[in-house]
Amino acid sequence: MPFHSHHYITEPTPVACAIALCLAVFSIDTAQAQWQDLAALRTTAETYVHNQLRAAPGKVHVTAAHPESRLRLPECAKLMAFAPAGTRWWGPASVGIRCQAPSIWSVYLPVSVRILSEVVVAARGIQKGQLITHSDVSLRESDITQLAHAGVLDIEQVVGRTAKANIGGGMLVRSDLLQAPSLIHQGESVRLAYAGDGFEVVSSGRALSTAGLGESVDVRAGSGRLLKGVVRGKGSVWVR
Repeated sequence: MPFHSHHYITEPTPVACAIALCLAVFSIDTAQAQWQDLAALRTTAETYVHNQLRAAPGKVHVTAAHPESRLRLPECAKLMAFAPAGTRWWGPASVGIRCQAPSIWSVYLPVSVRILSEVVVAARGIQKGQLITHSDVSLRESDITQLAHAGVLDIEQVVGRTAKANIGGGMLVRSDLLQAPSLIHQGESVRLAYAGDGFEVVSSGRALSTAGLGESVDVRAGSGRLLKGVVRGKGSVWVR
């Protein structure tokens, strides 16, 4: 018996065509989907905080937290960082990242701030009432965001002042522990200077309190008038 070959051609059904079309559209959409680069969020946050701390006294180190790796945000044409008014960039904080085009979304990233600066510390024990010299103090680099009290950053602001209290060796030297040497003493005669528009008048008076350079002092002028001034030198007062 002769052998007869049979060829079968199966035509696609409407249901099969619909499924194929959906899969094709899905593949195109997946290929065209653009997600936001999460690393750019960290960079934007860190740059923003650095700009806020341009005047900080030291080396600023900002580290933004890594966003959740599963986070999917539409790609943004321009990222904008923001923070609530009055945010204190000292230690832990939070920065918002906002997108306004082509999609609108916002996220927040925790940031950690460190500011490394040299601060003045006692090179050895300093006694109350002691006049501080260069050999009594030294500089030490510290993260000033972690200090319980604000320190002095310039040795010259310490030398020549008197300690108000005992300062242990290695301890931070704070401005509230220092007193300027007295240049004017209560009851002594002082030189008073008044300044005006293009002129200066000099007279004499008597100090009613003891004060150091740059400190406020009460004085009584020769006329008997009570005045307040600022010490600008030994026996010299600038009247406000």
